[in-house]
Amino acid sequence: MTQSILIVGGTGHIGLAVARDLWRNTDATLILTGRRRQKGEAAVAELGRRSSFLPLDLTTTTVDELAKLLRNVDLAIQCVGPFRTLPPTLLAACIVAGVDYVDVCDDRRATEIRLGLHDAAQAAGITALIDTGTFPGIDNVLVADALTRLPQADDVRLYFVCAGSGNGGFGVLETTFIAVSTSYAQLIDGTWQPTPSFRSRQVVDFGAPMGRRPVYNFEVPELSSLARTFPQLQRCTSKFGTIPELWNWATAGVARLPASVRRNPDFIHDAITFTLPWVHRLDRLTGGAIGIRVEVRTPDKQGEALGFYAPSTSQAVGWAAGAAACLVLDGTISKPGVHLPETLIPPREYFAALTVRGGRFSRIAL
Repeated sequence: MTQSILIVGGTGHIGLAVARDLWRNTDATLILTGRRRQKGEAAVAELGRRSSFLPLDLTTTTVDELAKLLRNVDLAIQCVGPFRTLPPTLLAACIVAGVDYVDVCDDRRATEIRLGLHDAAQAAGITALIDTGTFPGIDNVLVADALTRLPQADDVRLYFVCAGSGNGGFGVLETTFIAVSTSYAQLIDGTWQPTPSFRSRQVVDFGAPMGRRPVYNFEVPELSSLARTFPQLQRCTSKFGTIPELWNWATAGVARLPASVRRNPDFIHDAITFTLPWVHRLDRLTGGAIGIRVEVRTPDKQGEALGFYAPSTSQAVGWAAGAAACLVLDGTISKPGVHLPETLIPPREYFAALTVRGGRFSRIAL
């Protein structure tokens, strides 16, 4: 029997990347949802007859309404954000309907809220795999993989670089603007220490073809989730940068605005609306590649640096979430509850799937 996948937010940059991946790598029928019918019809025209479009606004749809839509669905995937401002309505509906769930959540608070539904998902017998994009997602599994070889490691340092906006849309920029609007906590010497966002410039070697690139303090939800999963960690830090350096300067400028300005939702909306057309123009010159470097060290300074590269950030999110979804669909991942990538995704199968899709991995001793 043909499986069916509901992709909420499936007409956006990230959602359509996930839909394309699942169209290529499964025989499932795809139901894409979004607020704009024109975008939905264009997506269905691209994907073909195994796809359909359903108008849906997640901000106004209730749990009961979503549960009814899930009656004949095998898996639901949430790609619409920003997760920071959206309640876990789709996950709650999946729990009611008894349907497995995957998302690309990229916010610490939203991750904690979803983990809080673990007992309910476990009682419902559904597998909910959250945070399955690039970061969080791919880097979580890289850390888990390194710790199988270095089980005594207590130091994890995460570095990310994207060219331009990473081919992202409004939601990607909104997440970035919100992330740099306040300080955050990093685990250093066993304690959570407040860290100003987009400070402490550091040049990091991401390997070919990204090379050496500047990165800055930047919050990602896996800081807390990795510390939760691997309690031996005494350090867990993260930095992010953009190509060209011009965008780093602009982001750093936003991070230094008065709090009353940078935390104002109207300012964020207006700033993104003004910036986005210019970002997309520059994207045509810079491309949208992504580089990840994960450094893992033991107390006696043994360590590894693991890397990942993809030519398109949004495409890489599609690969990552698509590969994770395939592992849930085929039963490789089947454990009731709400789970993080590092706890359930098998590294060997996952990395192989991403390599086939076009990703590049590296590993060197430190």
